[in-house]
Amino acid sequence: MNGFSKLIIPIAAGACVWFFYSFKEDAKVLADSEVAAFESGAQKEMPEASIVESKTDIGVLEESSLPTESAMSLSEFSELTKTAQKKLPTLQDFKKLKPKEAHTTPLLIQQAGVELGKIAQALHDNPNFASEAVIFYRDCFSRINLPDQIRGLCLANHRNLRLKNGDRAEWNREEVEQTTPEIQDLAQKIPL
Repeated sequence: MNGFSKLIIPIAAGACVWFFYSFKEDAKVLADSEVAAFESGAQKEMPEASIVESKTDIGVLEESSLPTESAMSLSEFSELTKTAQKKLPTLQDFKKLKPKEAHTTPLLIQQAGVELGKIAQALHDNPNFASEAVIFYRDCFSRINLPDQIRGLCLANHRNLRLKNGDRAEWNREEVEQTTPEIQDLAQKIPL
């Protein structure tokens, strides 16, 4: 397993854990609501949650200000992307790691996975955010101060959005000019 794979897997795993926990909680709320409606003999509407909880793969339950699908506006999604860009760890952040941390999955990588997972979840919940998400992912994969693993995941998501929207080009000029062949190779290996 090369260095790219060692770091990209935890990023993707962090995003997957966040997705899984979000869906698990939604399913639990739905199941509890359906059981109550069945027992009472009445159909009840589920109340919308205003806060989504996420569980990172480090075992910490945290509350997020990520609104639910129906409540998030484009401006809130835009703010979410700006916050995520600020929270993504840079190469300088990795240079500050202690030697012991470098041989495990650094907390920085886990947190990056959670941040990228929030963007992907919001986009999944509301495909109308695609144009804003394309901008976020383009800015992310273009930032040379980010680790290749994070840039590769952003490139994979950007490319996936582009292909979903009918673009048939394997790579567009911007993706090729703003990344290295290693990042492109990594992006192709990420299943989306």
